[in-house]
Amino acid sequence: MLSNGTVAERFFTALILHDPIPALGVPMTPGRGFTQEELAPGGPKVAIITHRVWQRLFGDDPEIIGTTVQVNTDATTVVGVLGAGSPLIDTDLWIPWGIDPDQFRRNMRPCTVLARLRDGATLKDVDAALATVSARAKTNYATECPEYANRRLAAAPWSEAVVGDLLPAGAISSAPASSCCWWRARMSPA
Repeated sequence: MLSNGTVAERFFTALILHDPIPALGVPMTPGRGFTQEELAPGGPKVAIITHRVWQRLFGDDPEIIGTTVQVNTDATTVVGVLGAGSPLIDTDLWIPWGIDPDQFRRNMRPCTVLARLRDGATLKDVDAALATVSARAKTNYATECPEYANRRLAAAPWSEAVVGDLLPAGAISSAPASSCCWWRARMSPA
């Protein structure tokens, strides 16, 4: 729940462990991504909102950066506005997760990985690297976490991972031309 002090609305929220802004390639208008201090467990309460939320709840207020808003019950400082055309459908509020991922049990890590392929790399290259990670997890952790024994990681373009066959390929015209380079690793039965 995000409140501007007058109106409160529910938005899909991404809980962030690492700053996604460099991988997204979408400019911040205005503001910035998260700092390491903000991402650390116990860090300050901060948020990035999308351009759409900035317009809808805050009327394009140019003074939004540094403004305190309410996220659920926490007073939270807005540090950035994700530029128009964000490729992440319906993700309007980004906040640091504020946890140490090593505190999760190995089989309780509900995370999505977002990355951008380096120039010349293909999804096949990523799948080969993920096969190595899957094999290592199976070897090292299948006894502790039996579900690892028959699982594999696979890469997919972000648009396919998010909407699959719901929309034709060119339907999301606001996504940057490089969106084909985005991928999401997902665990699936081998």
